[in-house]
Amino acid sequence: MSSPTFNGPTVIEGVLYASDSAHLLWAVDPATGKQRWHNTEDQREASVPLRFAKVGDTLYGATEFDRNSGVQACGARDGKLRWTFNGGTGPVEQWYVVSGGDERLAAPHADRLLVLPAV
Repeated sequence: MSSPTFNGPTVIEGVLYASDSAHLLWAVDPATGKQRWHNTEDQREASVPLRFAKVGDTLYGATEFDRNSGVQACGARDGKLRWTFNGGTGPVEQWYVVSGGDERLAAPHADRLLVLPAV
């Protein structure tokens, strides 16, 4: 069995977040390499996040282009999946996320810019 490959490593507020080829998420202390959490939820039906943003205690991941994907919201402390948003537009293109402050999340996808509540 081969080791997983990692996608989209991003440091936010002193925590390194990344997804892996097994469709799981990781949070690691970049200074020590110590794992903070590694979710074990089977999310193989969803595409893996490649871009990350954080608002409050929620980690948002923008996934690859897939009909079961879009923006995923997870607990920043435990990696537990809270919800997935997909606008149902159909374009097979990468999703992106960026924090829009304390209450909003911008999620560009194809030729659209969606603004989502950061909850």
